[in-house]
Order: sequence, then structure tokens, then C-alpha cells
Amino acid sequence: MGVVWKARQSTLNRDVALKMIRAGALASPDEVARFLREAEAAANLQHPNIVAIHEVGEHDGQHYFSMDLVIGRDLGAIAKDGPLPPQRAARYVKIIAEAIHFAHQRGTLHRDLKPQNVLIDAADQPRITDFGLAKITKDDSQLTQSGVVMGSPSYMPPEQAAGRHGEIGPASDVYSLGAMLYELLTGRPPFRGATAVATLQDVMESEPDSPRRLKADIPPDLETICLKCLEKSPSARYPTARALAEELDRFLKGEPIQARPASVVRKAVSWARRHPGILSALATLVIVTLAFGVFYQFEEIAFLRAQQANPSLVRIPGARHEFQGSLGLINVFAFAAGLCLLLVVDRRAHGWSFKEINNPKQTRRDLEARIKQGQSALKPLQPLDGRTRIVAVGAGLALVGLGIVLLVTGIRASVWEGESIWKTLLQCYAPIYFGLLLLRIVIRDYRLVHFGMPATVSIRKLTTEQIEPISRALEDHDLTTAANRYREAVPNASPKEAKRYVSALYLVLRHQHPEKFAPRPLSLATLNWGVMWTCALIEAVILGVLWLAMPPSCPVSAVSQFAYSLLFGLGLIAGGRVKLVWKRLLLLVPALAAMILCEAIVPRLVEATSHSPGPYLCGFFCGVSLMLSVCTPRRRKV
Repeated sequence: MGVVWKARQSTLNRDVALKMIRAGALASPDEVARFLREAEAAANLQHPNIVAIHEVGEHDGQHYFSMDLVIGRDLGAIAKDGPLPPQRAARYVKIIAEAIHFAHQRGTLHRDLKPQNVLIDAADQPRITDFGLAKITKDDSQLTQSGVVMGSPSYMPPEQAAGRHGEIGPASDVYSLGAMLYELLTGRPPFRGATAVATLQDVMESEPDSPRRLKADIPPDLETICLKCLEKSPSARYPTARALAEELDRFLKGEPIQARPASVVRKAVSWARRHPGILSALATLVIVTLAFGVFYQFEEIAFLRAQQANPSLVRIPGARHEFQGSLGLINVFAFAAGLCLLLVVDRRAHGWSFKEINNPKQTRRDLEARIKQGQSALKPLQPLDGRTRIVAVGAGLALVGLGIVLLVTGIRASVWEGESIWKTLLQCYAPIYFGLLLLRIVIRDYRLVHFGMPATVSIRKLTTEQIEPISRALEDHDLTTAANRYREAVPNASPKEAKRYVSALYLVLRHQHPEKFAPRPLSLATLNWGVMWTCALIEAVILGVLWLAMPPSCPVSAVSQFAYSLLFGLGLIAGGRVKLVWKRLLLLVPALAAMILCEAIVPRLVEATSHSPGPYLCGFFCGVSLMLSVCTPRRRKV
């Protein structure tokens, strides 16, 4: 609602401010009703920290009301100068909370509390104004019950952002007071997205960053008070503004506060909301492990009964063991196919055509063109076409089915023929996980088609000072450090947003300065040996655990297969760092030579050999991770 302010001398022999609707006689009935509601709400509140209303009227179709003229700045302007001292911020919010409690006792909710609606007068006292969205609790008016979200997104409580008007109450204003305190302490609101829609989504789904993470000298008790006000559930906040004022008073007096920091469970729930991918992986592992344990017990009981009836029954490899080996080989190809299909379906969900997926150079050029035009680096989510949806559902169900078959046959082979249970558990986990991820994309697509989803958040524009450390990290081709620098500049940014921004900025900088941002040539001087040794140590520990859990039937054969698969993984990643095709092929020569020698010599040294896919996969992935760690740029010494 546009308004116009004017100052004049009133008949009460005091300076007052006039507030009028900017549209004047052209104002809609809703604007006029909301304007008069503000006048009615504020006129019933005579409090020293609430700007008083003196008269309400209409002149030539122009509605107006007069109120106290406060000479001073609003809290929003003060907060732009930088964070306030904790004691001063707590004092301001304490006084505001007492005034809001006064309004609540008289049946009025503000519903639009923010620093810009609080004026600081010449006596350094806060004065609350702008009751344009106030709700009189005893009034049955349907003015704001239409489901339209109204208010300031960065300071709006989740129930108000979601349009759940029945849940709005005194605790909603307490949330806004907590958001104000957060900004006064840190210099920014708890949530500030690139668009209003993105901010509302963060308010409803994300957790605010710890104030002490943004400013280390904030007292822990004040941080606890602030975060309690910003709880998603109204019942978890302070029940009244008066309770908040009393808590802040205890802090100002140096007394112990009643609120306590978030529990371990509460922090775990908050972490799970911020990392849905890791949560889904852990949930899949728990489900597979529970199913494994239950079915294993049934088979173990059946085996013991059979052994009791036939004492000569022993666990020796047989038909089940061979069948499990065949399924394991099928699982390797299913794993690779499922991973590729998952990437393709996810790209299709983000609006990529099959032509763009198969032509990365053209895709890079299109991305650079969108960035130059100021568009988002990522396309918004789009519905899947019918063919892709059918393929995703079919592949997802097939992978889950394969995982279940591997689970059942593996448990039977473990119980009746002594197969390793760890090998069975690892084999069945991967297809079930990738199958559930494919089905999750289809479910997300169903929600998009039937309920709609917010558009992709556009890239935020940073200042030159904020971009400089990101650019320095990109000069070293260190995308991880660059993403961390972005999250330092935008603390409430998600990891996905940081990665998107860094990737887009890297493309722009490489287009502008190709000589500076071109990939470094592969040489001994550019390799990061420190990170490589750390990676090698971690891999050695993992391989040792796998060796103890699943000892190979032929150790010499397994070691040789692991060795040349390791060389193949190293050469494959190293080939991406050279331009000439003959050099890429040359890097694979050691792996091919080692494979020929091992397959020719090992069978002559041992009587039996094994061609289990385990050594090949372990060697290949170890080689890939080692080479990636070696190519990681060194951090600059500051």
C-alpha cells in the first residue's frame, strides 16, 4: 500500500505527521479498508513506545490520519551501518517487546514487525509504527483471510509465510522480534533470498545460521534467546512478547536466562533438513540393514533346523555361491547403467534436451550466453516428458527389485554356504539406493505437475570486494574454496547455490581471461602430493577393512587385478588434463601392459585365479580418487 507522509503543525500545538494513501481517490476498497484498519489499530494503543494517532479524516476523496512526528532514524537504517552492540540491541528489542505485549493485551497483532517500522527518537527510545497489517483478534473481518501472503518475507514467521492464518497469534510477532534482534546483532536478517519467493521458501524450510558464526562476540545467552524466537513451530517460541521481554531483561541484568540451547536431537533434525541427500542415503542404509537382519534370522533358524535333522550338513560353497557371483557381475553393469540414467533424468528434469546432454560444448556456450544476459545459471525445474518418466519408473523399480533379489539370494548363500554377509550387504545397497533416487525424481515431477514448485533462485549479485576472494580461488582452480568464500559473503546460501554461482563465475572469467583461467597442464610441479598421501592413507584403511571383512579366495590374483585397475583409473583421469589424443592413449599404456603381464604370469604362479568384480572396482575407484586428489590445487599461503 503506497503512502505519502507530510509534517505539519496540528491544532494540538505539536508537530504531527500525516499519512495518506498514495493512490488518493483512485485507491481500491481493500487499500482504503487496510488504511483505516491501521488507523483504528494504532488509535486504540496509547503507549509511550507506539506512535500515537491523533485524528482520522478524508479531504477531497483523500483518506489521511495524523500521528506523532518522530525525529530520528528507523532501526533498518541504523542496522545498515553495521551490527549493534549486543547490550544496545537487547535493550531496543526488550522495549519493543513490552510495547507489542501491550498491543496484544488489547487484542491487536502487528504482523509486520521489522526494523524499518521502528523509529528511534531523540531520547534513543524505539517507537513502533505502521500497523497496516495489524489484526484485531476480536474482529471477524475477512480482509486478510483470503489466503494472500502479506508482510515482509525476511521477518515473516513460517505460519504467515505459508498462509496458515489460523496459527497466527502472539508467537508470530515474537518470531518477527527475533528476526529483528538477529539483524541488529549480525547486520542482516536471518533469511534473505534473491527473490521474495526464495526468501519465503527459506523461512518455511531452512534453519537460520548461528548468529555467533556470523559475529563471534555475540553472547551465547543472547544467541539462545534469538534462536528460540526463530523456531519454526509457534509452540517452541516464547509464548508471549512479555516472556521475551523478561528474558531479555534477565540477560541485561546478568541473570541466568530460562531458555536453553538446542538439544542434540534438535540440531540433528536441523542438519537433516539441510542435507536431504545424506539423509536419504542413511535412511536407505537403515532400511536395507533392518531387512537384512530380519531375513537373516529367519534363514539362520531354518538352517539350524535342517542341521539338526541332518548333522552332516555343513556350510560349503555350492550352487547358491555361483549364482550369487553371477548376480554380482550383473549388479556391476546395473550400477553403471543406473548412475548414467540418474544423471540423464536429473538433467532432463532441469530442462536439458538429449541434444544438450550429448553436446557439452554447446551447452557451455548456451550457459555463458545466459550468464551474460543476467539470467540464472540453471534452468528452472520442468515436467518430464512421458517417455523419460516411464523409463525412470521402470529403471527405478528394476534396480530396487535387483537389490531385493541380491539381498535374498545373498542371505541364503551366507547362511547355507558361508558367503560373506558384508559382501551381500554392499552388493544390495547400491541398486536399491539408485532405484529410490530415480523414483524420487518421478515423485518430485508429480508434485511439479500437480502442485507447482517455486522457480529456480537467480544468482545473487555481489560487490567487487566480495567477488575478489572468489576469483582468487578460481585462479587456483579451487572450486571448493571458491564456494566457501561465496558462503562467507552470503551466509544463508545453500551449498547448491554456492556451487552454481562459482561454476557460472568461472565460465565468465574463463571467457574473459582464457590465459589466466585455463586448466593447468599436468606436471610434477602442479601436483598436490600432500592431499594425495592423505587420500592414499584413507583408501588403505578402507581396503584393509574390506580385506578383513571379505577375504579374497585368491589373494595374488586379487592384488594383480587391483593393481592394473588402479593404473587404469589413474590414466583415465590424467587423460582429461592433456589435449592431444595420442598423449591420452599413452597414459593408458602402463595399465594395458600391467594387465597383459598379470594375466599371463599370475595363472602360472598359482593354481587357481579369481575374476570377482570387487578388485577391479576397488582398484579403479582408488585410482580415480588418487588422481583427483593429486590434481587438487594447493591452497595459497596467506
